[in-house]
This record gives sequence, C-alpha cells and structure tokens, in this order.
Amino acid sequence: MYTYGPVPSWRYGRSFGVDVTSPPKKCTYNCVYCQLGFTKEHVTSPESIIDSLPPTNDIVNEVSLTIERLDIETIDVITFSGTGEPTLNLDIDKILFEIKSRVAVFQ
Repeated sequence: MYTYGPVPSWRYGRSFGVDVTSPPKKCTYNCVYCQLGFTKEHVTSPESIIDSLPPTNDIVNEVSLTIERLDIETIDVITFSGTGEPTLNLDIDKILFEIKSRVAVFQ
C-alpha cells in the first residue's frame, strides 16, 4: 500500500500522501526528530536500494484508483513522502509526471 489519508495538515489542508519508497525505512540520515524513528540501515546511494523500491506503475495506479474512490474534491494537496527519504526513488520524476497527468486539477 503506497497511499494514505487524506490527513489534516495545518499548512496545506487535506493532504493525500504517497509513499514512494515503502518499508522498511530507507534514509541517508538519522534525524532525531524523524517520526519514523532510528535509521537502522543507512543508505549510501539511491542505486543501492533500487531493487527494493516499489514499481512506478504500481504506485501511479494505486494513487489513481484511490483518488477516484475518494473524490478529488476531498483533497487539497498530494504529498510525496516515503518510509525514509522520498528522493532516493530515482523514478520520482516519472511518478510525479504520471500522477499529475492523471489527476491534476487547476483552478
């Protein structure tokens, strides 16, 4: 499961979350304030975890189906996060483009 919410955000309103890394936590840091806790295994490069990342099509399809079910009007923003650092997913640009092309609503 790569999606969660929408959850209330004091900055953005109703935020629909997309996890582009999936468990277990994958991160290059060990921030004391991280809500995911201690980083047990530090990632040194995105290439080192490429095989453990979820398939781009699976993420995009789940987002599309979930947003259809929820109704786009119940979502203020889509937040791309991760079980760790989301930019470790080297396909994040493709994921963003595909989701934007399927569900973007401009005012």
